[in-house]
Amino acid sequence: MRHDATPQPPDAAAVQVAAQASLPPAAPVSVRAVSAGLDRLAVHTLTLPCGRQAVLEAPAYRSLPRARLDLIRHRGTAYDRLCGDTIPSPVPTGYAGAVEGEARTLLSQQASGLPLPHGPGGWVVAHHQDDGHVTVRLHEHDEHHEHAAAAPTTWGTSTRSLLGLRSNPAQETRLWRLGDQVVWLRQEHSPSSSALVRSRDDRAWPQALVTELFEAALCTVMVGPRPLPGLPRGVVVLLETQEPSTQGPGAQETEARKTPGTLVVGLAQTPRELSAFLHEDHVPHHLVAPGPDGTWSPSLVGDLPRGSVAHQHLSGQPVVVFTERLETATTSYRVSDGSVLARVEARVDHYTGVPGLSGAWVEHAEPHLLRWATGSWSDGTAVTHLQEEADGVVTVMTQGGQGHQEVPMVPGAWQVSPVVRDDPPVPPPPPAAHPHTPVLWCPSVQDPVAGRPGLLLARREEGHVVEVVTSDPAGTQTPLVWFDDSGDLPAAPVGGRGVRHGVDLGTLPVGDAAWCHAGTRPVVRVGIDYHHLAALEPEGLLSELHQAWRAALVVISTELGDGPGSAQDTPFLGGHSFGAALAAVAVLRGLCSPAGALLRSGAYDRYATPHGFEHDHRTAASHPGLYRVMSVLPRAGAHRGTPFLISCGGSDQNSATTPQQSLALHENLLAAQADTMLAVFPEEGHVFSSRQALLERRHLEEEWMRSHPPHSRPVHTARPDPTSPGQTHQQQDDPHPTERNSQP
Repeated sequence: MRHDATPQPPDAAAVQVAAQASLPPAAPVSVRAVSAGLDRLAVHTLTLPCGRQAVLEAPAYRSLPRARLDLIRHRGTAYDRLCGDTIPSPVPTGYAGAVEGEARTLLSQQASGLPLPHGPGGWVVAHHQDDGHVTVRLHEHDEHHEHAAAAPTTWGTSTRSLLGLRSNPAQETRLWRLGDQVVWLRQEHSPSSSALVRSRDDRAWPQALVTELFEAALCTVMVGPRPLPGLPRGVVVLLETQEPSTQGPGAQETEARKTPGTLVVGLAQTPRELSAFLHEDHVPHHLVAPGPDGTWSPSLVGDLPRGSVAHQHLSGQPVVVFTERLETATTSYRVSDGSVLARVEARVDHYTGVPGLSGAWVEHAEPHLLRWATGSWSDGTAVTHLQEEADGVVTVMTQGGQGHQEVPMVPGAWQVSPVVRDDPPVPPPPPAAHPHTPVLWCPSVQDPVAGRPGLLLARREEGHVVEVVTSDPAGTQTPLVWFDDSGDLPAAPVGGRGVRHGVDLGTLPVGDAAWCHAGTRPVVRVGIDYHHLAALEPEGLLSELHQAWRAALVVISTELGDGPGSAQDTPFLGGHSFGAALAAVAVLRGLCSPAGALLRSGAYDRYATPHGFEHDHRTAASHPGLYRVMSVLPRAGAHRGTPFLISCGGSDQNSATTPQQSLALHENLLAAQADTMLAVFPEEGHVFSSRQALLERRHLEEEWMRSHPPHSRPVHTARPDPTSPGQTHQQQDDPHPTERNSQP
């Protein structure tokens, strides 16, 4: 239930009392998860020294689709034309309110970003506007009013930056905290409504596009309600705050909290500087440090690579460090006096902290080896990404495709098991002082499969992990086979029938095939190693897809019985994104003949991404045969009577899976007289985020499958020859190819 209250004007004396330094500092923002399925919430709570709480409830799935974005697209990257940000920008958005005792007050229904403390008794929240701006408001605690609704003070409109802002403790909110100050970006220019990209300018970043991006993201760095003195306007491509050290209890913490920290800003002051950043990844860095009498003193560090200047903690003290990476050595300098902190006699490709002194790093000559000062680690494959370490643990991603792996940096060499994080991640519990913060304002929508029991089986077949999720173990309904990334499937036994266990269908990932359809029919997810596909030649890729289809048929026949339903009927085939592209290739290249194909947000013309796709970095120029196989638009006439349901989001911001990809496949299938349906969901992206769209797609797909009854097939258990050509595979799978070809 929502509780509205009429805001009262703030009292200046009360604000001054609330800001007195004797109050302890505010507790950091805590996050917890509430409910599951469509009702999943992330509740962000900031506890103020006065006992008041600022709460942001961010629904994982919104009640209404998001507003349409005005996008600039260029070379596989999408930008928000209005506020100049790369897409997407995952900022928590939901209901913001305050809790004091038993009084609960809703302050905003469209807050964007977490509440951040501002002084001992106040907090700041950003309110998202329909035009893309963000209104920054300050809420002060007023002890002279009995209710919790203090009047907000509007600071202005804030915009996101252009590129490369690091995530902050507030999970990529558009506000940054600097001691008791709040740093934000005020937009300075409204860009034109049309892109002025000249067709004759074929450079990597045409000058007309650079100029438009500069105008779209031109901003002023603000500290509280005032511009940061001495810092020019421009496009911020790097912003990193360093809060003051809070070592020591009691009054020392309060005193440290009153001391401003430092700010590192990467800022392109002119379109020419922005062009240099886009072409060569270097930008002028400014260091903003506190001066005497509460003033700020900006200084230019230099025109350096983005991210080379950063705050680090050494011996418990914050230090601004510049890390210079050359071909023969990597050296880290202290920015304040230029002294050398550490040196590695090698080129470093990835690092956290200070290479050679703190954190971890990967040398160019040994890309598979993660090093730190007292040890090393490897899983045998090259490291592709490192995340900042915390509590002596660094998060690593490698080409092994095992997800995020958490490696403890302790003496010696270590081999650890991969830790694949949930998406979205499960937040930590709230502080012990406030363990029962109530859910206040978020509307709920009944999860259609909540509390419905099902069975889950995972086993290995034909070299593929196959997962079966169903609430119909008797096999009376036609299954849906789903091509998926093997990294997203659970581990399975090497052999045997696997192990069955119960599952609540409502706890499955919302929007995936099992959540959508396991309540009405078995869903058979087949894991395909996307990393492995990137090393295969076209014929090997086709063979891999055929084996995946055969593995699904074997598991259906052996695990779902031989009744009148699923084990006898030809199953449906589907996939999302790259899985949809693989399913389309399997059908239109003659590798299988399913009862129907469900394709969600796929890429069917691979020439639209000529520099690589998914994990495959081969180009259209170097491997034309691969792109010929992966582009199925010319193969629309080979549908052999298979019906298609193609769906996508009307605002899909993935450059490889734009709505035009789905429309092109649909039109080519129509021209080939295929049975095809195209469903475009307005305002939705690559992954649907509104309850309404999720439920509508669920209903559409189920009704479509019911309206296309499958044809019978013989039960096959024999293994195919992986070296046989694709047409032979199709003939093994389809006993009546002539009859199928004659269907309309």
